Amino acid sequence: MLTRLNQNSIWSFAGGAIPALAALASIPVFIYLLGVERFAILSLLLSLNLFFFVYDFGLARAMHFFVPKDKYQCPQQVKILTSTSLAIAFVIGSATSLFIFLLSPYLVDYWLHVSKAETKEIILAFQIAGFGVLPAVMMSVLRGRFEGAGAFKEANLAKIFSGTSLFLLPILVSFNQDSIVLLACAITFSRYLSLVIYIKLTRIINFKSWVHVDLSLVSKIKNYAFWAAISGFFSTAFIYADRFFVAGFVSQAELSVYIASQDIMSRYLIIPWSIAIVLTPYFASEKFSSIDFKNIHFTSLKKITILTLLFALAVVSIIYGILPFLLNVEFLGLVSNISLILLLGVIFASIAQLPLVFLYAQGKARLLSLIFMSEGILYLCFAPFIYGKFGVYGAAAVWSTRLFIEMTMLYLVAHRMMRN
Repeated sequence: MLTRLNQNSIWSFAGGAIPALAALASIPVFIYLLGVERFAILSLLLSLNLFFFVYDFGLARAMHFFVPKDKYQCPQQVKILTSTSLAIAFVIGSATSLFIFLLSPYLVDYWLHVSKAETKEIILAFQIAGFGVLPAVMMSVLRGRFEGAGAFKEANLAKIFSGTSLFLLPILVSFNQDSIVLLACAITFSRYLSLVIYIKLTRIINFKSWVHVDLSLVSKIKNYAFWAAISGFFSTAFIYADRFFVAGFVSQAELSVYIASQDIMSRYLIIPWSIAIVLTPYFASEKFSSIDFKNIHFTSLKKITILTLLFALAVVSIIYGILPFLLNVEFLGLVSNISLILLLGVIFASIAQLPLVFLYAQGKARLLSLIFMSEGILYLCFAPFIYGKFGVYGAAAVWSTRLFIEMTMLYLVAHRMMRN
């Protein structure tokens, strides 16, 4: 079992690490080719698609929960489960794309700090990028199916293509054009191309599968996905939608520092996530013994803690040992301080991955929703005041503080369940 877990962890790590490296490598290229201000807009377009790739409306979580069950060990049953989930994803993804299309003019006109000359172009870019949501939601179902069945090789091969193409195609465009609209087209095209790869790797999907919907399954999926969608929305929004909220309180230069620092360091979370996510089939299985559970949980927690401490040490070394030679004094202070504050949040988030996966696998989506909704209420009550008074520093502090609160609550709940 441990050998299989290690193999799956390697695939899961590769599926996160390779796209993360592509994202990190693309940041200086985009800044050089587009400039800081246009990079800020492009970052929001990328964040929009990343949000709806990470946020799955509860559908990937539903697949994690149902696929390991004894009933769905039959190929025909898991095929019906997959096709029904895809049909639901198509409806949700289409409605969300339409909503983004209609919302884009208001977002750009009344919230983002852009010049009037660029308004129409940026509105169109957001509308085009919004149509990448549909394939992203459908990919979440297929990714969840792979992971729920323990097929982490297939899941992460598709994820590698999806994650790298999201950044590679816009880079190819930016070498020839700095048009935000063309960059949005490249982002959206990468989403549909990635969906094709997911379908090819699934192998069981054909036309009949796409139109075959089991109405009795719709209700089951909906009941689980409803709460998973709420909890997933808050947990994902706090990372990707947060920057849209912050954009209304800071300059584009400060926003670029905030997004770039957050993007670079949060990529580390693929490591604890890779260790935690492969435990999903075991945590959700009806045949998993308590002894196996305790051993695997302890081993995984130990790995995550050690790796996170090493990561924190590496970041601090870079901030004080390398950045002074790369940045001027004024910019160095902003980058260093924001990075250190955000580093604390990344540490808290990494340690929280294990109880998060455990609670989802145990079907506690409703409980997680209540935890995240409580965080959301606190965020909405205090964040606007803090952002207005302390600017980008306040944004970084709120981000890390929320993750500390989340980590504490998840461990308290998970520990109580494990003890029982």
